[in-house]
Amino acid sequence: MILHVLKPRFHLLVGLLITLAVNSPAQTANIVCPGSWKQVRNSGPSKRYFHALAFEPRGPHGEVVLFGGSDTSSNRFGDTWTWDGTVWIHAADAGPSPRAGSAMAYDSAQGRMVLFGGAGVPGNPNQDNQDTWAWNGTKWTELAVGGGPTARNTSGMAYDGMRKKVVLFGGGVVFVRPELNDTWEWDGAAWSQRFPVSAPSVRSEVGMVYDGAHARTVLFGGTDGISQDFGDTWTWDGAVWTQVADTGPSARRHAGMAYDSARHRTVLFGGANGSTGVFSGDTWEWDGVRWTQVATTGPPPRGATAMAYDKARGKSVLFGGVTESSVLLQDTWEWTGPIYACSSRAAGDLNCDREVDREDLTIVESALGLPACGAGDPRDLNQDGKINAQDAQLLVNNCTTLGCK
Repeated sequence: MILHVLKPRFHLLVGLLITLAVNSPAQTANIVCPGSWKQVRNSGPSKRYFHALAFEPRGPHGEVVLFGGSDTSSNRFGDTWTWDGTVWIHAADAGPSPRAGSAMAYDSAQGRMVLFGGAGVPGNPNQDNQDTWAWNGTKWTELAVGGGPTARNTSGMAYDGMRKKVVLFGGGVVFVRPELNDTWEWDGAAWSQRFPVSAPSVRSEVGMVYDGAHARTVLFGGTDGISQDFGDTWTWDGAVWTQVADTGPSARRHAGMAYDSARHRTVLFGGANGSTGVFSGDTWEWDGVRWTQVATTGPPPRGATAMAYDKARGKSVLFGGVTESSVLLQDTWEWTGPIYACSSRAAGDLNCDREVDREDLTIVESALGLPACGAGDPRDLNQDGKINAQDAQLLVNNCTTLGCK
């Protein structure tokens, strides 16, 4: 995993001649209104990388949860923070040992955040863990020690909402090669290893999310821990891994990745290529078939960052990471995604699924206060040139399903 990169690889990278990624213009042929990044904070959790980030729908609006990470001197963190869209709140110091490269996802069926592994135990920041923990919104509880995936860090993890399983793939062990490519599932009580006939090659530092619109776990990129970074895309349906693309974002490790459930798009930002020394600052979206580059500006290029989608506010949230000059970051950014063209669109159908529902309302609410992108902005239902509460009300009036309010 990348804690090889932590020590020595990322430091080796920054000792090389490093150039920024050369970004081609964003592909906008099917985009009606472009997306945009906004920096919303430069304080909160301390500067760090290799932290875990995930959304939990707890309380009236839900919150993004951050755990752990590291600085560039291998000092590991064991703090827990929450982001409500306005402020970071320091929620806990007790729980898993300070560590970097943990995998984390929210288990909707059990109503709790699940965390596995990571590098760091008392007295040894480079020893990997094999423990499973749960966060209930107030405190951490250890669920299992051993009996599942071997000790590791920087695995991919996502929650399969259709099958109600937490899926874990691959990862690595500090100073040990090669990386791993095993697949495990957590059912809320125990881990079970799956044995698909094919799988992505051994790798760590992948991006991994669950695409609810297509009922597939999506995996992108990563590194073999030796000499190769990957730019391939795979999906897991609960039985089979299928490679679905080898074009799109350039080969990279530890990009930020989140699934925008309102717009039905996987969002990817940044990442670094260990072979070339290139750190990226581009934004891409996956629609279940292909990748589209949607922005070349926004947060500065970085690696070892983390992203999560705030379902309540319709924003993809990014925190921290490390720059090409080995500078750690503590900035918080939010991505409001683009609106795509539809073959036919009813008023209020913003994600092209032929329904006007809560997802569409979330898209409007995520853009409140923004000017319309033009006369054809489908979010501007009253065509007054701005996205406001009147547009949200008009969308509610057009709802074709229950639960839109």
